[in-house]
Amino acid sequence: MQTTVRSTPFPSRAASAAAYGDSRALILEDDVLQADLLADHLTALGCRVIAKCRSVTEARAELKRTRPCFALLDVHLGERETSKPIQRILRFYRIPYALLTAYPSAADAAPGLNYHIVAPKPFNPETIELAVAALLHKSRS
Repeated sequence: MQTTVRSTPFPSRAASAAAYGDSRALILEDDVLQADLLADHLTALGCRVIAKCRSVTEARAELKRTRPCFALLDVHLGERETSKPIQRILRFYRIPYALLTAYPSAADAAPGLNYHIVAPKPFNPETIELAVAALLHKSRS
């Protein structure tokens, strides 16, 4: 079942950081500024960013080294690359992920996914926090 994340009120960041503990996150985002902003948001939540990858090749190499608790994936990477190969790897390892996209219909291109989330761009901290909470809930259930 696909879930679209929308902004809602949240508890304090301190409460969130305690709840998320040392959850490991992988970011796949080709825009360096966006990746840095995502990493800052995740760190503020108490998550540990294990990698900020700019391409499928980088993400694939990182997944050979370590397993995140969840991942945040840009749908379109550069001119011709998409995150679909990484989505398949994450599904194989049952690692939940959120698709970050300015075009939510682009996330529908991968039918049959039953545990991913679509977070619209431009994102805000509350949207990312909601996505992380949902992803960590999925990874623990």
